[in-house]
Amino acid sequence: TGRKLSDSTIFIINYKYKDDVCSDSYSNVLTDEMIASKKNYFDIHKTFIEKTYKNTMFICLFETGITLSKKGHTEEEYFFTDLNHFFRKSIFLNTIVCGSDAIIRPEGLVLVHNGESRPDWIANHLNSDIWNSLFQTN
Repeated sequence: TGRKLSDSTIFIINYKYKDDVCSDSYSNVLTDEMIASKKNYFDIHKTFIEKTYKNTMFICLFETGITLSKKGHTEEEYFFTDLNHFFRKSIFLNTIVCGSDAIIRPEGLVLVHNGESRPDWIANHLNSDIWNSLFQTN
């Protein structure tokens, strides 16, 4: 991302797969207009997540083979390509219709949700009662 992050940063990632036919308007080439439309949806969730859950960063990753318009990249950018397939090979192992989401905690715990969802619903799993019911933590 090019940003300085702390070692305690929690990541919530929305991952989109190449050739995903989740909707009628799917494309592997995202124009400026398509990105603006997606950001119109995700901006609200990103703001909510990053204000509600301390030290949490929300990003959208797109599998290599999905072309993102180069226009408008700023320090606040949160749409990225998984260039070296790092996340695809280590977390998002199976192609799923409508993408996947993950919470990655600094202690190495990862929760993956496959299929259609909303980022704020995924973030809810950070609430200690839900998280502790899924993971035994000290």
